[in-house]
Amino acid sequence: MKVKLVDHTENLEEKISEMAAICYDSSGANVKRLKASSHFATFRFAYATFEISEFSRSCSMQMLRHAFLDYLQRSQRYVKEFQFEYVIPPDIENHEHELVKERFINSMENAQADYDYLISFGVKAEDARYVLPNACYTKMNVTGNIQAWYDFLYGDAGRLQKAAQWEIREIAVDIEKKLKEISPTVFGGQ
Repeated sequence: MKVKLVDHTENLEEKISEMAAICYDSSGANVKRLKASSHFATFRFAYATFEISEFSRSCSMQMLRHAFLDYLQRSQRYVKEFQFEYVIPPDIENHEHELVKERFINSMENAQADYDYLISFGVKAEDARYVLPNACYTKMNVTGNIQAWYDFLYGDAGRLQKAAQWEIREIAVDIEKKLKEISPTVFGGQ
């Protein structure tokens, strides 16, 4: 799994302060106070965009539940999946019975063989993809305003919570780390 910050509002906290000033009829608003008073609407005036790759299509479906973020995902309709790579969940990777991992890998190899077979007989990629597993690597660009990212990480269904599925939690940890670098006031001290 890889997370890369590809774009963001320059001087993010200054921009939030500048935009929030209208609420208080002032020349600027203190971002720390905005956060402390839960005035998160002011965080909508700055954004961050990430490229996330080498994670499963299964996890990508969890990402899509965050409706206030926007997504562009690698297409299995237009991009052929020759020699696809895949995620092996830790519970399978480290299972006490080695046959569990072997069976999983065999399933991936069989899916690849079935996919290749369908493509070789002229089946369109958009139809052949139906045999591909959710474990397939995918890649997506995700963008959102800072309030949306704050909710993604810390909200009621925040992905940093221990109850979050392991793969999306790992993505959330990396996203939080990168957001802390560009906005230590908003994303620090949680």
